[in-house]
Amino acid sequence: MRSALTISWALLLGCLNVQAAPVVAQASACLSQPDSVSAYLDMVRQHYAYSDSASVVSAGNPWADTTAIAHVTVSSICQDAVDAYNAALGTTGTPQQDTAAYVFSIGNSGYVYVRPGDTSEGRQHYYIFTASWVLKATMLG
Repeated sequence: MRSALTISWALLLGCLNVQAAPVVAQASACLSQPDSVSAYLDMVRQHYAYSDSASVVSAGNPWADTTAIAHVTVSSICQDAVDAYNAALGTTGTPQQDTAAYVFSIGNSGYVYVRPGDTSEGRQHYYIFTASWVLKATMLG
């Protein structure tokens, strides 16, 4: 009986051989939590849906039809966005420096940069950049 019990425990423990995943640094500057992506993308699209395209373009701001606005998941583009944000706000090399964000393409004309929790009076800040990473505007959502 004792040997059967020992073998049963050995089999059970062998089946439960679970290893903890190692802790690694975030590999991408692209944030992609699905609920946040959906909420931020909806807000960006809503902003462009109710904006006058002629006014936006004449001010030199990025413009695209809402169907051309998409979440960016290419790490190099997100890193460019993070670098541009830090440079524009003077946070490069400081403890306030961003390392990742939600980035949305505005067709081929620019990007919207979103920092989770960056709010004023409970409204999220959205940073609008040209395709060459010039900060053009900030909007509240």
